Amino acid sequence: MEKLLNEDLATNVLLAVLGAGLGFAFALLLDRVKAQRERKSISWDASLETGLASVLPDIAHKVEILYNARRVESLSLVTCHIENTGRRTVKAQRLRFSFGPDVQLLEHYLDPKPQRELGVREAEDAAEEPNEVIFLLDQLEPQQAATFRFVLDGKFPSGWTPYGQFQDEDVRFQRRGAARAQQDAEHIYPFLLFGSLALIVPAALSNSYFFGGLMELAALGARIILLVLLLPHVLPMARILAQIIRSLSERRMEAAANVEVTAKGSNVYLNTAQQGSVQVDLGARPPTTGGAEPGDVAG
Repeated sequence: MEKLLNEDLATNVLLAVLGAGLGFAFALLLDRVKAQRERKSISWDASLETGLASVLPDIAHKVEILYNARRVESLSLVTCHIENTGRRTVKAQRLRFSFGPDVQLLEHYLDPKPQRELGVREAEDAAEEPNEVIFLLDQLEPQQAATFRFVLDGKFPSGWTPYGQFQDEDVRFQRRGAARAQQDAEHIYPFLLFGSLALIVPAALSNSYFFGGLMELAALGARIILLVLLLPHVLPMARILAQIIRSLSERRMEAAANVEVTAKGSNVYLNTAQQGSVQVDLGARPPTTGGAEPGDVAG
């Protein structure tokens, strides 16, 4: 009788623990989904077009290039795309585009022209530097965007970035690729943690000698709970793995592109950036005694 009571008590305790674990897992999952929906994120991306008015070096001293009656030397166009990549509306944005002292800002405009409801306009307060411009945006709904274009004369600064100021402090303002990479990186630790526990805990419970078949039920419950916790991190980890494979593939392609093959008679020369020139003699014949074999590589 006492044994049956102990088994019933153990069963009830185990079911209560499993229920609490499942409740915690689903609550954590819903909390993460809610946080994703409430995230405010503004992403930007920029592209540079150079050589808009290029001249051959031999005749460059005979040519004068004018842009709006102003003499220019190195004309380029910068396109900056601003988009709301979050799940909530972002209001009262202030964007500053600065290009440094070595660049002359010739013209700036919006293309395509945004909808009037976005309230995109140039700020009335004067910029602190001659080669910068400030825009104000009343609001950006999710997936809405504005594209700014700047005509420049001079060397475009490396590592250029726009500056954003927002009424809400919880707005992320990042370059598009960096924003996605940071979000995916946040999933690495929980994926490794829950993945390791999903391999260790159910196996440990299944091999336990206490309470007999109850441990099998506990192992099944633990496996379900940990898989639920692991599920939101699978897709970001797949993107990270795909990015690693893509990077390795691009490095191999770059290494192959650095190899130059030339042939002179029976000799083939492999020119590599790392090892210099390597000669392969395809017309060599094996010596009668000793020596090198045909096709041996000589430095």
